[in-house]
Amino acid sequence: MGPLAALLQAGLVAAAAPAPAAEAQEVPDEVQAAIEAETAPEPGADRERDPWIWGPDFSPNVNLYGNFLARKERKPIRTPDGEEVSDIARIRQIDLIVDTPIAPRMTAFIAASAQSNLVNSEFSLEFEQAYVLFEALPVIGDLPRGLSLLVGNYRTNFGRMNRERIYDVPHINRPRSQTNFFGDNGYSATGLSISYALPISDYGALKVTADYLDSGDPPLAIDEGGNTGATNFRAAWIPAPNATHRLEIGASRIHSRRADEDGRRAKVTGYDALYSWKPDPDRPPAVWFGGEWMRGAIDNVAFEHQTPRGYYLWTQVRITDRWFVGVRYDVADELEFDDLRTHTQGIYLTYATNALARLAIGAERSQSDVDLLDDVTRVFVEFNFGAGTNPHVPFWLR
Repeated sequence: MGPLAALLQAGLVAAAAPAPAAEAQEVPDEVQAAIEAETAPEPGADRERDPWIWGPDFSPNVNLYGNFLARKERKPIRTPDGEEVSDIARIRQIDLIVDTPIAPRMTAFIAASAQSNLVNSEFSLEFEQAYVLFEALPVIGDLPRGLSLLVGNYRTNFGRMNRERIYDVPHINRPRSQTNFFGDNGYSATGLSISYALPISDYGALKVTADYLDSGDPPLAIDEGGNTGATNFRAAWIPAPNATHRLEIGASRIHSRRADEDGRRAKVTGYDALYSWKPDPDRPPAVWFGGEWMRGAIDNVAFEHQTPRGYYLWTQVRITDRWFVGVRYDVADELEFDDLRTHTQGIYLTYATNALARLAIGAERSQSDVDLLDDVTRVFVEFNFGAGTNPHVPFWLR
């Protein structure tokens, strides 16, 4: 082998030989931590999401609503117990509302409400509503289209306006004809509600609802919280949305005992209507006109039969993007003495920064057979606000 060949052979052997191992270099702690964090699995990634444990995707709507009210009377107003309730300024109500799916076609709704009373600034805290809405049932599966069940504590389906919370009503307060029957905050009770909506062509739907309740509601019930038992039925025509002219009409009837294991009864029948005219759903002008008529057949505390009546008519006009003006006329008989009647006229002006921030001023004047309510003039200032993941918008602002 010549010298050149020997040299080439030595080079090939050297190239084929393995290279000596490089010395391991120490990785800084902060670099190692960053590597581990980047490659670490997310908590729970080692197992699939178990619907038996977790239910559907947990995406609750959490919303907060508030209502501030200031009121000035021309003359002092007192309760029948002699406590003065005139000239107030306070947070009237704050609600924290959560609704979330808990299973396919099942929704839970909870409303925790802090409310001030009429006499001082003390607040009471209660779960004003807490229910589950079922459009499907365990074992059975999906209910027929249009059929739903509701179980828990809820605003009952008497009339159109009872279901609206105080910050959703078009005017500053509820009419006396309604509060005489169902209290200042409307009629809520614990029970079971069954509803069925039957679509009729493209024009709308006929909706029928039956409520089976554990009690009537004060003032209908004499013993507050007593297990008086009550039933309520409602039938209503629900027109198709987004029509220029919409007319919703309904009829309701409630029957309850006035006290637990008591023979006295309370029956109330009501008819309501709501008309709206919106030539352009996104721009003014727009007009709402509504009303409700109620008649009771009530055994009073002395077991005397009373037939109080009440009705109210109202309108709300959107005159610009942000300004609304409304009027209301209200006639109300007293439950225990149906020969005592109160007439109230009101005018209201609302400025809406948006649907969830609204300032309103209003004035009401009443003439009454009840001395405490006769020749009373009141001026109001109200501010409503709402915030959250998906806040509710009042029907007259949608």
